[in-house]
Amino acid sequence: HALKQPMMRAINDVSFKMYKGRGLAVVGESGSGKSTTAKMIAKMYAPTDGCIEYRGRDITTIKKRDELMRYREGLQMVWQDPFGSLNPTHNVFHHIARPLLIHKKVDKRNKAQLKERVFELLEQVGLTPAKETAEKFPHQLSGGQRQRINLARNIAVGAEVVLADEPTSMLDVSIRAGVLNLMEEMKVEKQMSLLYITHDIATARYIAEDLAVMYV
Repeated sequence: HALKQPMMRAINDVSFKMYKGRGLAVVGESGSGKSTTAKMIAKMYAPTDGCIEYRGRDITTIKKRDELMRYREGLQMVWQDPFGSLNPTHNVFHHIARPLLIHKKVDKRNKAQLKERVFELLEQVGLTPAKETAEKFPHQLSGGQRQRINLARNIAVGAEVVLADEPTSMLDVSIRAGVLNLMEEMKVEKQMSLLYITHDIATARYIAEDLAVMYV
């Protein structure tokens, strides 16, 4: 008889709420389940027990294509690695225009409107001159600039919840503040709910109103 594999608990007894215009920082040592928590919220992993609710609905019941599209529109992620999160074969314009078109924020037949909206988003995240930035490819950008592109994509689709998994850990100390300030502005001005995963207590205190600690 095949031996039954023992179950490993990646996350146990985790409970929290998120609110509009408010940040929750999740801190803890490596292996405590911080990223796994975010990936379950993003429907990359399915929980074996418990419930994750979005607008009062259990997300495991969100299965139809149009419902999944709306969920992914409302919930976006910012990854730790700014260098691996953009396709090196496409320019910045493509990376901003694509979510606008996929989520029907702009009519694909109206190229002038699309271009105007892309430039507007680049300016909102401090990437100017917008026209020159839009023509660049990822390898021509710094890590901080790439994270700003990722944040512009979140704004483009009108994200209500942003899951930021150590978004500044791979950036130079000199440019971390700029990215954190932008995330803080987005949280307040766009009334986004922010889940901020980090090892850095100092940045957690800066950007989040609430703090949760996870232990191995």
